[in-house]
Amino acid sequence: MCKKTKRLCREILVLPHAHQANILKCPQNENFIILQLFMRIQLIFFVLGNYQFLKLIVAMQYLYGK
Repeated sequence: MCKKTKRLCREILVLPHAHQANILKCPQNENFIILQLFMRIQLIFFVLGNYQFLKLIVAMQYLYGK
């Protein structure tokens, strides 16, 4: 192989440069971070809300019987 072909092969098989931006599965921009935070808060309220609702049902059954 000539020098030009060897150089071309090396350039094709080179790993990404250290300063090259990584492509993330989940982008970390401001909108996405806000969405993650919002969904986490919604999940917490959903779980706590269901727990409180079930406690209320049990209390009503205890007070008024089945």
